[in-house]
Amino acid sequence: MSWNTRPLATRPLQRAAGLTVLASRRHQNPRLDACLEWLAARRGPLRRDNSGSALKFCQLAAGEGDFYPRFSPCCEWDVAAGQAVLEAAGGSVLGLDGLPLRYNCRDTLMSPHFYAIADAGHPLWRELLAFQASLEADDAGR
Repeated sequence: MSWNTRPLATRPLQRAAGLTVLASRRHQNPRLDACLEWLAARRGPLRRDNSGSALKFCQLAAGEGDFYPRFSPCCEWDVAAGQAVLEAAGGSVLGLDGLPLRYNCRDTLMSPHFYAIADAGHPLWRELLAFQASLEADDAGR
């Protein structure tokens, strides 16, 4: 028996290649809309690919996407393995505070909102986290 193997590696974010966002239409909400509008204003038209949550992590790890924002409920066990695969390939899964997700540290097993990012070192993501923080502050002030 022969196994076909291919090393996993995320791809660098390049302006000429556009931005591929992995986001489900089923989880559409105002936060996701604001995030996507912000990205489109800075990067131009976005390519959007819809698939299941576990597949989104794999697509990022295989270099087939750039960004997976999650603003809808999911459990920690749905995120942890994907985070491990993505980090092994060079990406990151960050909470909206900009820190890597940690598990079994809260009173709930529901995962916080997060960004799964292929090229986590790119400055675009720090800017997006700052934008997200401003949205959170606006929400808290209401």
